[in-house]
Amino acid sequence: MFHDAHCVFRFYFSADGKAHRKLRFTQDNNRYLEVNMQHIIGISSRRLRISTLALLLPAMSWAADTASLAVGPQYDTTHVYVERGKMDAFVDSILKTFGGTSTERVLVNVTPTPSETYSQLILTPAGSFSVFDFNTPIPHPFGTERNGFLVRDMDAAIRQARAAGADVQVAPFDDPIGRDAVIQWPGGVNMQLYWHTKAPNYKPLLSVPENRLYLSAYRVDDFLNSYRAF
Repeated sequence: MFHDAHCVFRFYFSADGKAHRKLRFTQDNNRYLEVNMQHIIGISSRRLRISTLALLLPAMSWAADTASLAVGPQYDTTHVYVERGKMDAFVDSILKTFGGTSTERVLVNVTPTPSETYSQLILTPAGSFSVFDFNTPIPHPFGTERNGFLVRDMDAAIRQARAAGADVQVAPFDDPIGRDAVIQWPGGVNMQLYWHTKAPNYKPLLSVPENRLYLSAYRVDDFLNSYRAF
């Protein structure tokens, strides 16, 4: 009856100050069933209070950690490595298609080993792009990542990704404006995590961009389980 349901403890306080505990099953189709816990479980209020607290504390700790890492979809960029000398054409075509603005182009080293690339950020209402035009060979595995996700705490993000089953291909390293790392999800999906020393402030997107993945049928479940846990 409750396939794929989530269990949530809820507390209601009456005028006499007594707590009335209910267990709430929620399903993805937003149908709910609430039952009075005292009548079903038949245990004392003190034991129920302690048991409920023991169940909630790990979840509250996990929720606080994950909530502190996310920033927003306008800070998550699609990574584009253009052919040498083709950055102007690409940036112009994106802006003419989606509108928006671009940052000043800079010549930087964005990898932990010596390299040189022109870097430019495109901000559109439909999504953001990090564009790279390398003057030097691109150090592996850079160029294989699909996206860069901004996080509030790099070390916590790496711990959480590893706990979810991701591999760390490039350990966190310093760049001109913060820190970066490259992780890989089951199925071979690479993603860059980044953190800024000075928090950026971009306009919210009008829509969240779609991200398509093509995976082996044997790794789809592994990827979904790992990414959802993250």
